[in-house]
Amino acid sequence: MKFAARASILALVFSGAAHALPPDQIFERAAPGVWALRALDANNQPFNHGSAVAIAAGKAVTSCSLLSRASRLELHRDKTVHAAKLEFPDVARDLCQLDVPGLQAPEPSRAVPRMGQRVYVIGYERGAEAVIADGLFSRARDAGTDAERIQTSVPASRGLLGAGLYDDEARLLGIVTASASDAAGAIFALPAKWLDELPERGRAVLAARAAGVAAKGAEGDLPAVGTFWTYRFQDLRFPNLQTFTLKVLGVDGRTVQEVYTPGAGSGRGSQPSIVSADEMRFVTRRLGAERYALEFAPYLLAKIGADGQVYSSAAKSEYPGSTQSPWTVNVRQMGWEEVTVPAGNFKALRVDIAGRRGNPVGSFVTWPNRFVYKAWYAPEVRRYVKVQHQAWSSNGTLYSSDLLELASHKVD
Repeated sequence: MKFAARASILALVFSGAAHALPPDQIFERAAPGVWALRALDANNQPFNHGSAVAIAAGKAVTSCSLLSRASRLELHRDKTVHAAKLEFPDVARDLCQLDVPGLQAPEPSRAVPRMGQRVYVIGYERGAEAVIADGLFSRARDAGTDAERIQTSVPASRGLLGAGLYDDEARLLGIVTASASDAAGAIFALPAKWLDELPERGRAVLAARAAGVAAKGAEGDLPAVGTFWTYRFQDLRFPNLQTFTLKVLGVDGRTVQEVYTPGAGSGRGSQPSIVSADEMRFVTRRLGAERYALEFAPYLLAKIGADGQVYSSAAKSEYPGSTQSPWTVNVRQMGWEEVTVPAGNFKALRVDIAGRRGNPVGSFVTWPNRFVYKAWYAPEVRRYVKVQHQAWSSNGTLYSSDLLELASHKVD
């Protein structure tokens, strides 16, 4: 009996090992289901590249991070090009399903990763030729939550967003997402098991958008208590993505009490603060070492009249920096624009802010002395939905470059 049991165990072990494929055969089997993704702007110019994985005829999935601001989407490989459009967005999980008419593809076999197993990433790095890279499944992070991630030892590459993660039998394990801020050197993936839930979750997101979820202001122009915004912050100099939330705890006249909660991996907890709706100044929120999210007068632009003009008694502008060398800041209203962010499409008022200063006494030439800040405020959500910010040092070096976008909005 002991010999028979041992023989059965050995048979199972060798039977499993026999299914393992060499890397070239893994690529040969999986690559036909992986496509290069190209995001194009309103001028039909490509501005973002990544990958997408076919999951059925006419259907593909990718990282939602690639779709922001896109007017058109294309999947391409060799000389074949398919037009694609967003079908089901699940921004909370960074997983989006695309409708791709004409795409012929079988449903890929899937598997659940095992700790320590060898894994393979197959995708199109920055829209170029297909690549394959291998490593180990090293860790499961935040299992059972929307923040669940498969951490691998495969070196990170922003160009591989949306690529497929496979096991040694060419079975799909996950979809590559942005690297976590505290492990930016490794590739992370979203579990393939989420594909079953994507249509239902995506329909819920679309239904909420169609219903026009918006806060009713405490004074007609300020958000209601319980209003909740979730933002995504990208430091464009490095391949990382962070999230944080803002929630209104109370409103007293023109003063708003809110709480700022950084996303996982920041090492910082929830932080309450008081923001005056009439102060024209920047609110700075620390996201990590050398990373800050700047929001200009979060509630100042809440007073927008029917003629589209901003009404405010504020007259002073300030930008964070040394008091020994204050900033000279210019604020301009640029008009109304249609803006697309992960939370949806919005009509927003664009505000451009530019600032300069001399070098503070005793400073280094690498410290910032010039910045450009562009922000889009949407009355529908009573806050900014998008912010682009860049700063340069006195020697012309790019000091910071980041993008802030609204991922979701609701009222408790």
